[in-house]
Amino acid sequence: MLDTWFGFVQSGPGVIVGAVMASGGLGWLYWWLRARSRRSGEAPIRTGWLPYLGCAIGFGKHAGNYLKECQSRYGDTFTLHIAGQRMTFLLDPRDYHTVLHDYKHVLSFHDLAVEISARAFQHPRFDELVGEYDDYATVTKDCLKGTELVQLTHSMQSNLDDFLTQYGQGTWEELSLYDFVYQAMFVAGGHTVFGKGFYTPEAMEAFRNLDEKFPLLLAGIPHRLTGTHKALSSLVEHCATLYPEASRLTLERHALMDQSMDSATKGAFQTAILWAAQANTIPATFWSLAYLLQDKEALPVIRAEIERCLLDEPNGEEGAHTLDRAALKKMVRLESAISEALRLCTGSMTVRHVQEDVEIPLKRGDTLYLRKGTQVALYPYLTHFDPEIYEDPTSYQYDRFYSEGKPPVFRKYGEKLKYALMPFGGGVSICPGRHFARNEIKLFVVLMLLHFDMELLESDWPALDQSRAGLGILPPVHDIPVRLRRRERST
Repeated sequence: MLDTWFGFVQSGPGVIVGAVMASGGLGWLYWWLRARSRRSGEAPIRTGWLPYLGCAIGFGKHAGNYLKECQSRYGDTFTLHIAGQRMTFLLDPRDYHTVLHDYKHVLSFHDLAVEISARAFQHPRFDELVGEYDDYATVTKDCLKGTELVQLTHSMQSNLDDFLTQYGQGTWEELSLYDFVYQAMFVAGGHTVFGKGFYTPEAMEAFRNLDEKFPLLLAGIPHRLTGTHKALSSLVEHCATLYPEASRLTLERHALMDQSMDSATKGAFQTAILWAAQANTIPATFWSLAYLLQDKEALPVIRAEIERCLLDEPNGEEGAHTLDRAALKKMVRLESAISEALRLCTGSMTVRHVQEDVEIPLKRGDTLYLRKGTQVALYPYLTHFDPEIYEDPTSYQYDRFYSEGKPPVFRKYGEKLKYALMPFGGGVSICPGRHFARNEIKLFVVLMLLHFDMELLESDWPALDQSRAGLGILPPVHDIPVRLRRRERST
């Protein structure tokens, strides 16, 4: 046998190269045929040409455009082979309720969330720890609604007021808008949720480094290869500390973690909360303000609404206002403007893991077969830009979501949609902090328009950073310059 092997080697490099190529070709053919295997009732499948990666490269360049091209070829339901995983996309928004609610017992979110969080933040899986995952979920939900939401909103306003006092005194001041919003929301949000003293320039720099590389971490690339190991270690140590005047959310999570976790594990879990609290709120706030500043019709209307809604509100020192829930709720045109900005910049993807073979009914009338171990994905980005649902969908219309007396209705194929706008996910994976996030955005926009004159300076309007498709709100690919000065009279 060895003689045969050495004879084969001595026969020349051309034979070896040919054998290797033949072997590789057979391996590729086996992968391609296996990936393309399709059972009765399954959606059409696209594998791509690269083993394991499949369609990952095309999808990663611009997920929305790639899925739209697939939709034009296969219809609203199809399967993509992406990084070793079969992902079946359902793009008809009428089917969203079926996935998120009717079949939630077999379409799971929990395992995916735990795996992604453990990978990105280097903490143990919840099922490896003493205690219950549900305990942490319950605390998180309870501390982000009701009286706790009121307190968080009040604290956020106070921290934003403190931050903004250093700007716009006297003459015009030029700023880069995204950097300005980033710092304002990181400082005020950090002090609100984690306590006074949480913000340091080093913590913000580490967070920004981690957040910018998050798509790579999500894809499974280790921290040491992405250059985020030092940033994560710094944040873990920073977030393990309990700061003065921390929110009830932070206090109760610390109390639960003290029962079973060391400092490093506690810091890793708190870093995950930091990312959840900041990564999408920051770009959402940027777009909400930026779109208003570039719309000459919207800006005076929203500013007038803010001033009108605050006429009857109590004043504090130096004309300050308490922007409580009631005051913010009255600003319905601002609410619409924020929803419109979220529609235009949301790139979130809602994913479920199929726990067992199942058939689910589709609104178009047929049945879709899903095999155990695959994934189901919804991509609301395409819904948000569907001209049948939203007239002239690429344009910013600040009053698109404003309607007297009742919410506006949006339809697809003639049917009223339950999920026409999905910036915060849906079903069991809907963001528990969505109400606080909206209040944060409102607070920032209100305070900026109430106390400052602002103007966009000459610059190209930034496109969305599609490299973060699937993660939530898409940031701008570049910053835009603005100038501001404090208004001589604030209502």
